[in-house]
Amino acid sequence: MFVWKLAALLLVFVAAEGCDKTKTIRCSSHGYKYAECKVPGGYGNAIITKTRMFVWKLAALLLVFVAAESCDITNTIRCSSHGYKYAECIVPGGYGNAIITVINKLSRSSCTLGRSYGYRNGKLWVDRGCRAVFSVCLCRNFVSMNCDSWSYKFKSCPVSGASRVSKVALKSKRSRSPCTLGRSFGSDSNSIWVDRGCRATFDVCYK
Repeated sequence: MFVWKLAALLLVFVAAEGCDKTKTIRCSSHGYKYAECKVPGGYGNAIITKTRMFVWKLAALLLVFVAAESCDITNTIRCSSHGYKYAECIVPGGYGNAIITVINKLSRSSCTLGRSYGYRNGKLWVDRGCRAVFSVCLCRNFVSMNCDSWSYKFKSCPVSGASRVSKVALKSKRSRSPCTLGRSFGSDSNSIWVDRGCRATFDVCYK
């Protein structure tokens, strides 16, 4: 979540630097019909930019950069399940445990951790039509652990043997409340934390 917000803020900063006024507007043609959207304070001339793809690409690059800083080895791999069949993709330098993140989903079929993609025995696997570009964070010190926010209260969960948590990712959610990185879960020094009713199992890389 932090990465996406940073990408959006960078985009607004760049756009705002060279314009008298900058507006971000969603405009849609439904049923292939012509439509107009009012621009608050609109006048004279304007330069229109399609920003969404730019934000996605920038966010993906930032995601890889952040992951590379906190992992022993980071790989970016495209892996595809064709015909809804199981497939494996070799991870260079793959070993032990890994945290897998979808950078860009290429299929209409969903990509769900543990159901249609995952990691085992040094390989990334996909199934059920999942096709995507993945970030693979390899770490020698790894643990899956529970951390629960009861009654929407903040809770810190120490990681045994850790001097520093380098990466945390959601593995499986048990709560109705959402678990969003940076908002309702994250890491702090040698612990992970949850808040706002998030209850889940997390994959943790640590030093």
